[in-house]
Amino acid sequence: MDSKEIVKRHGQQVSERKTVEELWNAIERYVTPYRGRFFKEEKSEHSVEWQRQEVFDSTAIQSHQTLAASIHGSLSSPSTRWFDLQYRNKEIRKDREAMAWLENAMQRVYFELQDSNFNLEVNETYQDLCGFGTSFLILEAVDDSPGADWSGLNFISIPLKEGYFEQDHKGQVMRFYRALEWTPGQIISKFGRTGIPQNILDMDEAGSDQKLDVIMGIYKREGVKAPKDKVVPKLRPYGYKYVLKTTGEMLGDEGGYYEMPVFVPRWRKTSSSKWGNSPASIAMADILTLNRMVEMILKAAEKAIDPPIMVNQRSIMGDLDLNSATLNIVRDVNGIKTMGSEGRFDVATMQLNDYRERIRNYFFVDQLNFPTPQAQPMTATEAQIRYEQMQKLLGPTLGRLQNDLLNPTIQRAFNMLVRENQLGEPPESVVLSGGEIDILYLGPLARAQRIDQVASIERFVSTAGAIAQLNPDVLDVVDFDAVIQEVGDSLSIPPAMIRDKATIKRERAARADNQARANEAALAEQEGNANKALGEGEQAIAAGEEV
Repeated sequence: MDSKEIVKRHGQQVSERKTVEELWNAIERYVTPYRGRFFKEEKSEHSVEWQRQEVFDSTAIQSHQTLAASIHGSLSSPSTRWFDLQYRNKEIRKDREAMAWLENAMQRVYFELQDSNFNLEVNETYQDLCGFGTSFLILEAVDDSPGADWSGLNFISIPLKEGYFEQDHKGQVMRFYRALEWTPGQIISKFGRTGIPQNILDMDEAGSDQKLDVIMGIYKREGVKAPKDKVVPKLRPYGYKYVLKTTGEMLGDEGGYYEMPVFVPRWRKTSSSKWGNSPASIAMADILTLNRMVEMILKAAEKAIDPPIMVNQRSIMGDLDLNSATLNIVRDVNGIKTMGSEGRFDVATMQLNDYRERIRNYFFVDQLNFPTPQAQPMTATEAQIRYEQMQKLLGPTLGRLQNDLLNPTIQRAFNMLVRENQLGEPPESVVLSGGEIDILYLGPLARAQRIDQVASIERFVSTAGAIAQLNPDVLDVVDFDAVIQEVGDSLSIPPAMIRDKATIKRERAARADNQARANEAALAEQEGNANKALGEGEQAIAAGEEV
């Protein structure tokens, strides 16, 4: 894709989404402030609008923050490990060498994410997702140039205002465009002075801070397959260019990616549109109504606190000065009265509470927040039940986030480490089996998705135990080894905590041998006691006969 085509396609994308940007502009104003005005150029710090005097109620803002923080903490918590890797082939799980390699790979991927800025940037992504319904996250290597040593992962949460994309027939990102506003100094720091237009160099030497429009375009190269090893950027399946919007000139060299580095999660898919919708989209009518209502109440309260004055035409000698310690000359003081307000503050308060409750419900605030502790704190069982309720409410969204955001993030990070030989050579058994790996999520909401299966197994075993009291033979039906293995898999128990079949067989054989020896000893003791009793009886009989 040449530079002019990138500018052209970007312009088409900008034009196509003007309608939805009207809604996003309102969401930015009343729900997600400071995420970028969609119809305003912000080419300097002076153009940033810091004061939002038209916002009179913060219910939507607080509810949005609560939802975004809850998703972050429950799905990809920065304080605990939130995913695991598992072989799809169950037979490979019996191979200790293969399991050790996979455990090391999982730990390495996790710590690479922790060492990067993932937790910072993914929070911004959740903010956009819960507000606008669509967000962008890009994953790159800190230094991906050929021959460079591995230097870690770098994430960028791209503001929705800057991002545009085209999708293929499967709904996946095919091309991505980012609109940047860079000063001459920023352009030179990115690309150096070689190959930069002379006018930009002149602007930098003059100390100009004027921002220039730069477009980054990422596109799929036709006919280029993903290589197994590292290759130069031009041989990679995806290419990218930085282009000046005004002239179409390319800045720097053409780069390349092995996978599409941009992830585009959506809260909910919108029919006939590639852009998602969010709780804020659905609640927008109530948010605007509540904001207008609070504004009216403030105006009415102002009148009640400092009411207007009603004066007969000939009751005053001049203008009234209502400031403190002033002198007013009047003809008739009885002709000066305050104008009372007939506003119903009690009705307004009821309406306010109703709208605030509805907006909180749109953002699942009551379901996400644990109730205030009473005399007795919440038990672990009660907390688990609440997480199960959250999972039922957010299940579809969690599935979409895992598919569109977290899975691609982990897969790309894993692939980047493999290409950089950071995970070591996998065992031969893994290579021969194909090495298919699944991602398991360990967060409370992810566990709640699997808890129904565990509950069903527990009910099955409990029922079998109850029936066994009447007929013990029914326990022969239950494979308890398979039951406990399935429960362990569903609860994502670490493999190190579960013994392999050879160890289990050896332990059971030793236990059976010890039991057999104990039984033999007990039997021998019983026989000895019986013989002793028999001898004593014979002696007693013989003594009686002699008497």
